[in-house]
This record gives sequence, structure tokens and C-alpha cells, in this order.
Amino acid sequence: MGVVNPADIAAGKNTGKRLLWDARTRLLLACAAIPAAIETAYLYATGEANDVTLLFALLAIVCSLLMALLPSVGGWAIVALWAARCVVPQTTPFSILFCLLMAVTIMTYLHAGMALAAAVIAEMATASRIWLYPWDSSVFTIVCATAAFLMVALWLGSMMSWRERQEIEARERAELLHELADQELATQLHHSVANDLTTILLLARQLESDAVRRETHGETDASEGIGVPNGGQSAPMHDSGLERANPIGRIDEAETISLIERTATESLAKIRTLIAGLDHADGSPVTTDSHTGIRPAPKPDPGIGSETAQGVMYNGIAAPTPAVAPSANRPSWPRRAGTASSSVPPARIASLTADELRELGESADARLHANGLVGETIIGGAESSTCTDERKAALLDILHEIVGNMMKYADPDAGYCIAVTLGPGLATVSASNGIGSNRCGRIGQSLPDGSPDAGSKDSVDVAACNPLASVLTGGTGIARCRQAAESAGGEFTASAEEGTWTCLLKLPLI
Repeated sequence: MGVVNPADIAAGKNTGKRLLWDARTRLLLACAAIPAAIETAYLYATGEANDVTLLFALLAIVCSLLMALLPSVGGWAIVALWAARCVVPQTTPFSILFCLLMAVTIMTYLHAGMALAAAVIAEMATASRIWLYPWDSSVFTIVCATAAFLMVALWLGSMMSWRERQEIEARERAELLHELADQELATQLHHSVANDLTTILLLARQLESDAVRRETHGETDASEGIGVPNGGQSAPMHDSGLERANPIGRIDEAETISLIERTATESLAKIRTLIAGLDHADGSPVTTDSHTGIRPAPKPDPGIGSETAQGVMYNGIAAPTPAVAPSANRPSWPRRAGTASSSVPPARIASLTADELRELGESADARLHANGLVGETIIGGAESSTCTDERKAALLDILHEIVGNMMKYADPDAGYCIAVTLGPGLATVSASNGIGSNRCGRIGQSLPDGSPDAGSKDSVDVAACNPLASVLTGGTGIARCRQAAESAGGEFTASAEEGTWTCLLKLPLI
């Protein structure tokens, strides 16, 4: 073990030995020679002291001060002083033993091997008095007592070091869990709230563009109740250019507005439940199910909507899971619970059915069709498969991200296709959509982050394509999907070739 330099400690080095950062520890080490000084004064008062006694007292003081500055060097100096005291025939202060015990304790705290060697040397020096002074009947008692004291010093130093390591590990673990919780929160916000808000913005722009096109072509709305969910529909679009802009042929304004309202309601529920989870981060009691970790959410405000929520415990912090009532006619996108803490129970085995995926596909198609895209989500394979809640949530998260990317980047003229195959213990998702000849998305954005062509020389600058590009994308979605798949033992690949963006997901369900 090297010398502990105060300058190094001030500079942030030797961070594993934080006890030496405290000035009180240094002061205590410097005061280790006080018993020797008091004993020397007593010996002088009784006339038993001589110059050698005074010399050893002064050396004890110097070595203690040195130990306060340089614990390892000062410790070895005290061991040498004790060895010299054991072989010198003159009267010397026995209280130097206290300095020795302090030295062995701090040396054990710094390095156990070094302290053990120092203790053995000190005990050998003490035992040498048996042969040097055989007439002294107290030598054997002193040898045994010194050995016992040295063992206690070794134990104290090792306990101090062990306790500090435990505190450092606990602090690092807490920091890691806090970082993982922040990452999980960011993932939840990205996969749910950010995509929901993007959907709302794109659908609103679709309605605005449709209204502008109708006004430009002299068309009027068939119903004045555009803002009413049960209102009318827009008039048929006859212009060829208008048909190309919206391949479906017409926009059901009432349905689109209803979809916007449902998406906003879901996003609001997710935000509320995330906030509720953060509110419990201070350690306030949360009632949870002992098997699933589900915390019953407070009843929703009837004036807002018919949303309900459930909370999934993440590292002892409620990370709630929003869900939408059946009246919304849209499946919820469950959230994934973290697994960083050893206190989190093992993943609960559940099942994933084709009916759930079909319902999810219908919801995705509704979003994409309302945004002017033509395509279909195909569900194939087995009717059900065993899976864990975490893998199921990861699959739905990635599907959510794929749909969100299609809404932002897909070319309406080229369409899209999503195929989900459910197999025994494995889910495969294949998705593709056109990206247009200008290699930008339908809103003028560059390719999604993570695509091979994203950021290449021939990709169009985002700001040049559309000023809203930086608003609608954060550039982290593909990377998050890949990370989620790889952490579950699967794989996620994305590529853009010849005007088509494709991605493939293989995700183990158990």
C-alpha cells in the first residue's frame, strides 16, 4: 500500500479511504503520543526517567505527527520505535504501545497485509525480551497482552475498512439505481407520451392540411359540427392531386378528432401516473400486491375521461402503468418495469395472445390511416405464447415506436406493412414503409436515427426539409428499441434501401 498523501486526497485521489479525509481523524492520530508524554512526565517526577526516556517520548511525538500526515510511513516508524524500545535496557515509556495500536489500526484500514506484517514484527520484538531479560517476570505477561491488543487493533482496522466499503458500494448502488430509474422514466416518456403527442400533432396537421386543400379547391364541409366527435364527415375529394395526398380518398374528420381526443386522454393518464410514481419516490407508503407489485391507482376524474391506471413497482418506487378503458376502443401500451434492484420480484409469467396483437394492430392501423397512410398490420403464427410481463411490454414498446416512426417518416404514395408473427417463446416483427425519393419522411424529416443511411452525405438536412423536424423527433427511438431488444437477448435491425425503410425484431418472450 502506497503512502496516503494529503495532496492526493485533496485532488480527489485515494477516494476509497474517505476516513482520512476528515481532519478529526488526522488530529486523533497526532494525539496518539499523549499517553507516552504523560507517562514520561510521571517518570521524571518520580526520578525514574533519564535522557533515553525523554528521547523515546520525543520520538513518539514525532512519529505520531508523521502518522497523521503520512499514515503508512508514520505507522512503520512507530513499529520501529516500539522494536527499539523492546531491546533497550533503559527505562522507556510503555505507553508507546498505544501509538503502536493506533498505527496498526490505521495500517489495517489502509492495507490488511501491510498491517499484519507490522503486527508480526512488533510482536516478535516484544517476545525478544524473554531472552534478553529472562529475570523480568513481567515479560511473558506483556508479550501476551501485546498480542491480544494487536489482534484487537487488526480487527478494528479491518472492520473500519469493511464498513467503508459497504457504504461506498451502497452509495454507488443507489446512484446506479437512480440513474436506471431516470433512464426508465425517459424511456417511458419517449415510448408513450412523446409518441402520443407526435400522433396528436400529425393528426392535427392532417386536418389542417385537409381544410386548406378543401378551401383551395372550393369544397365545403358537409357538416358544421367538425368539433363534435359525432359530427359529420368531410366532402369527397375529387381533385387528382388531392387524392394523391390522401390515398384513402377522404378524411373522416369526426373519427380523426375522436382519435386525437382518445390519444390526448391516454397521454394525460400516462403523465399523471408517472407523476404519481415520482411522488412516491420519497419513501411514502405505497400499497402493492405482494405477487405482482401492482398499486391500485386513484380513481380518475370523471370530467377528464374514463381512463384507469395501474402502477408497477420499479426499485421500490411506483412506476405506474396507464391503461385506457374499453370505451376508448383502443388497447393501452403497457409500460415496462425495471429490474435493476434485487428487491424486485422475479418476472411474472403471463401469456401473449394473437387477439391482443390484433387489437393492437387495429389501433395502429387507425392511427396510420388517419394520418393518410395506406397499409395493413398482419398478425400470424400461434394463437398464444407464454411470456413475461417485461418482454410483453418491451414488444409493445417497440411496436409503438415503429408505428410512431411510420407516422413521421412514411411516404403516403408507398404505403406501409407491419407483420407480427407469434411463435413458441419468440415474437418476430417485420415492418416496412416507403420513405420517398428525396430520402426524407413525409413531414420532411431525415431518416430515423439508427438507420444505416441516417446522417449520410445524401440524406437531406432536417432543418432544410422542415422546421418541425426537430420538434417531432428526438433521434433516440431506434437506439432505444435496439437496446431493449438486446437486453432481452433478442435483436433489432433497421435499414433504408431503395426508398424503403425496413426493420426486423426478434424478441424472446421468456
